[in-house]
Amino acid sequence: AFTPLILSIFSSRRLGILSAAFQVIAALFIYFDSSGTNLLTTVLVTYLFSGLMGTMVKRVRIASQGQTAIMWVIVFPFLLSTMLVIFQGMDFARGNTWTTIFCALAGSLLSYLLTMGLHPYIELLVSDESMIVLNELSNPNHPLLKQLLEEAPGTYHHSMMVANLSANAVAEIGGQSLLTRVACYYHDIGKVKHANFFVENLPAGAENPHNFLLPEDSKQIIFGHVIDGAVILEEAKMPRMVIDICRQHHGTTLMRYFYVKAKERNPDITEADFRYPGPKPQTREAGVVSIADSCEAAVRAMDNPTNQKIQEFVANLINDRILDGQLDESGLTLREIRIIEKSLVNGLCSTFHSRIKYPKMKSEAEKMKEEQERRER
Repeated sequence: AFTPLILSIFSSRRLGILSAAFQVIAALFIYFDSSGTNLLTTVLVTYLFSGLMGTMVKRVRIASQGQTAIMWVIVFPFLLSTMLVIFQGMDFARGNTWTTIFCALAGSLLSYLLTMGLHPYIELLVSDESMIVLNELSNPNHPLLKQLLEEAPGTYHHSMMVANLSANAVAEIGGQSLLTRVACYYHDIGKVKHANFFVENLPAGAENPHNFLLPEDSKQIIFGHVIDGAVILEEAKMPRMVIDICRQHHGTTLMRYFYVKAKERNPDITEADFRYPGPKPQTREAGVVSIADSCEAAVRAMDNPTNQKIQEFVANLINDRILDGQLDESGLTLREIRIIEKSLVNGLCSTFHSRIKYPKMKSEAEKMKEEQERRER
């Protein structure tokens, strides 16, 4: 089942089925000397059935499929081989019969183990989004992440929060959770170019530099973090989807604050002049990141966030994105959007909820001292 299994996972089920058929043809020549014997029939049927069973598993990492993959790849082919031995009346007192059964089991088991063990390395050869690459990129010691932490610490912490929110939401809708997490780590890397022009990086009490700029100039700086980020990621040879999420995480949304300020100065300004260049999110993962990014930034800036305020804000933001057409090309269904909304609300409430202000209490030492003074009196 190894070849059909690998081709089915990394290419298509059609190619996996085709390879199973070719294995049967190849076996005819390999076992030509056994023509007319029970052995050839057993081998051909086992090859075909095992190969077809290999194409039945889901097209994801086989180790993550657990018992289902074991049933398709090991148990069913072994049961078939045993049934073939019984139906053909092979003598269980002979060693050849047991050798046939053992080889059938060993072949299926080896196919499973080889696929599970070699999957990361085959993935590394055929994709730039392999588990090995993503694990390396998620290392906090990666040069770009260290640069982001040193030059734009506020953006770094924002990215970590967005990564947690997005990865959890994507996992709940069955998307690529690890890839989403890594993409979130780097989605705002372009802010290192003008770190102090983004409010999360301003020191406490510092004047916002945008107060001294025209709205049009501020717009160019804010827009630039998307374009600059994509350039930085391309130069670092990042996976394509990481770059795409960087480009798409703002879609073509309106930069409302600077648009209103510009409109006050020049009534001829249009919304199109203050919309991000896009494109709109093209995948479910990019759609989730675009929502989580805006929600985290807004809730962080919210005064006294409560669970109800967070829930209402997230619901309103998602509805606005839908009405604005930002999620039209993401492939997200309404059901998935509701799951995402619930996940984001839970994550934000657990992080930014208002804490109870407990009354100040005297220390035990002060209490003991007062009790001692009362006794002395």
